[in-house]
Amino acid sequence: MGCAGPVHEGTTALAFAQSVGDDPAMAGGVGPGRDCYLGRLVVAETGGDPASADFGDCHPAHAQHYLDMFG
Repeated sequence: MGCAGPVHEGTTALAFAQSVGDDPAMAGGVGPGRDCYLGRLVVAETGGDPASADFGDCHPAHAQHYLDMFG
């Protein structure tokens, strides 16, 4: 398993993976959903209200990006 950036002593790195199985079209919903939940995490970690992160900002706006990656 890899990580998305450099790992520094005293830090934790997270790597996320999710299979789209035999249906690459799933990426159009799964990818934007993950974007939204990770956005909520960033908002919470910076002291904001996670509910302020709107799923509508991620989907359908990011769907085509993920479909292109897996299509």
